Amino acid sequence: MDTTNWGKAVSEWKEQGWIITGLSADNENWLQIVSTDKTNPAEISMGFYDNHYYIQAKYDNDPDFSKALKWDNGGRRSYGCWWEYLPEPFFNIPSGNLYETFVHSKSLQEHVIQRVKYLLEIIKMHHCTTLWKNALGKQDKWHIWVWYWKYLACEWQTEKEGKVYVDIFPKEDEENKVVFKLSNRNKNMDLLKQTLTRIGYQDRIKDIQEDDCYIFINTASFDANEIADKARDLIKRISG
Repeated sequence: MDTTNWGKAVSEWKEQGWIITGLSADNENWLQIVSTDKTNPAEISMGFYDNHYYIQAKYDNDPDFSKALKWDNGGRRSYGCWWEYLPEPFFNIPSGNLYETFVHSKSLQEHVIQRVKYLLEIIKMHHCTTLWKNALGKQDKWHIWVWYWKYLACEWQTEKEGKVYVDIFPKEDEENKVVFKLSNRNKNMDLLKQTLTRIGYQDRIKDIQEDDCYIFINTASFDANEIADKARDLIKRISG
């Protein structure tokens, strides 16, 4: 029985602000991981259902969280919860035998470790973006949602300029900074120029990325209130 790697992983997660319970004694055929941050409702867990053990992740009742997990990983989802059964050769572990199998199988330990690491990273991104969304709040006639965990998508249907959108997401080449990407869903260059002119940004037309018809219209730090203030200002301009 060697659970050294599992012990190291649990220690790392605790240092990162997670509370880990389960899979530590013979009668603990389950796992639960929650955040010490009370604003973060996310949870990762393992349990038994319909004769098979599963691993699942949920973020409140937010379908934006679970939809993308199902798109990328298969499995099943309901509201804010996504889950999958353990793969072969662990698919048919009998009820009550998870802990015993886990402590004697390095491959099962590694599978759970890698799955938890992946899900924790997803949760971290989604929670951050959700804080931005909550700070921004609802905006009249705008559809605002979290897309693939790290994008705050803001969309507005117009008659003359098509479906205008602003995507807010981390800047790839600069840590702790986000960018505001402005365009329209039809990737119509003339309509984008029309939008920029109408909202008083005609001097930025030269900055349009012509290969994909968009412009990085603004930047901000990761502070949710700063992002919300700049997003509201831009939404107000676009809404007219």
